[in-house]
Amino acid sequence: MSINKKILILVLIALFLMIDIGYAKNLNEVSVTGTCNIKGKIDIQFANPYIVNAVGVNEDEIKAEVSSSGNELNVIVSNLAYPGAGVEFSTNIINIGTVPAQIESIEPYGLSNNNAIKINILDSFNDKVLQPNETYNIRFSVIWDENYNQSVNEKVDFSIVLNYIQAK
Repeated sequence: MSINKKILILVLIALFLMIDIGYAKNLNEVSVTGTCNIKGKIDIQFANPYIVNAVGVNEDEIKAEVSSSGNELNVIVSNLAYPGAGVEFSTNIINIGTVPAQIESIEPYGLSNNNAIKINILDSFNDKVLQPNETYNIRFSVIWDENYNQSVNEKVDFSIVLNYIQAK
C-alpha cells in the first residue's frame, strides 16, 4: 500500500472520529416534549364569607359575595364614617378538587387609587397546601387608614382573587 493511501486512510479515520466526538457531545443536550394527563381536578374556591367586626360603618351596606367561578370574592363597603373605620371579614377556602392544591397568593384588585383605604390579609397562608375536601379559613380587613385624613369614596368596591397551583 502506498504512503498516499495510508495518509488518506488516516485522514478519513481522523475525520470520522471528529464527527463522532461532535455527535457524542451533542447527545448531552436532550430536549423532551410531550403532554401529561392527570386523573383529577384542581379547584379551590372561596366559601361562606361573613363579617367578623364592623366599626364606623352601616352593616346593611356591606357585602362579600363569592363569584360564580368561586375564585373571586367581591366586596362592597359603603360609607366608612371616619379614619379608623373599617370591616373585618372571614371566609373559607375549600379544595373542591381531587388533587392537592397550593395557595400561591390572595390579592385584592380593582380598588380605586384612593390611598386612604387599606386592605390587609390578616392571616398568613405561606404557600398553604390544601388536600382534597380540606378547608382553610382566612381573615381580611378593609380600613380607612387612621393616618390619612382625606375623605374616601362613598363606596369601596373591589375583589379578592385566589391564585393557586397543583401542589408538588
